[in-house]
Amino acid sequence: MYRRGLVSAVDPATHRVRVTFPDRDGIESPWLEVLVRAAHVAKHQDLPAIGDQVAVLLDEREESGCILGALYSNADKPPSSKGTVRAYHFGDGGVVEYDSETHVMRIVVPENGRVELAGAAEPVALADAVRRELEAIREALDSHTHAAGLLVAPSGGGPVTGTTGTATSGYSPGNVAAKHLRSA
Repeated sequence: MYRRGLVSAVDPATHRVRVTFPDRDGIESPWLEVLVRAAHVAKHQDLPAIGDQVAVLLDEREESGCILGALYSNADKPPSSKGTVRAYHFGDGGVVEYDSETHVMRIVVPENGRVELAGAAEPVALADAVRRELEAIREALDSHTHAAGLLVAPSGGGPVTGTTGTATSGYSPGNVAAKHLRSA
């Protein structure tokens, strides 16, 4: 039998929940298993939260069953109205989202959160790529020379008389990359 209810208790160790049924005077279900995509070689864990509205499949005596999934409602809307977006929005503000139309993956880590990578592969961070690009720009600027007697003013103003020589950028790759990433 199919029912809708609200999650009232969660047991992460067994990946089960209990559900109350408002249309049945708040009767609470026994512990019910929550369906996942894989549970043998690959393992997924994705429990609904207390208060989530869920679809429940019960046996005829309502003694056993499973949670088919959580349900959106007028109060709880999907995070995107685009059919090309696959998203996981966490309760603390964290987000993992991919749009197959725009080819953009967005990952948001809440303040004081962190990203951990494990394994034998060498990760290449965005900061490394930015740092390499900025170092190449610095090298180009540091080796740049001007025609005799003419230098360009640092403020972008008109010509300034001076001696021919090598210009230095005053660029610090670590500081610029760090400032760039913090403001992104």
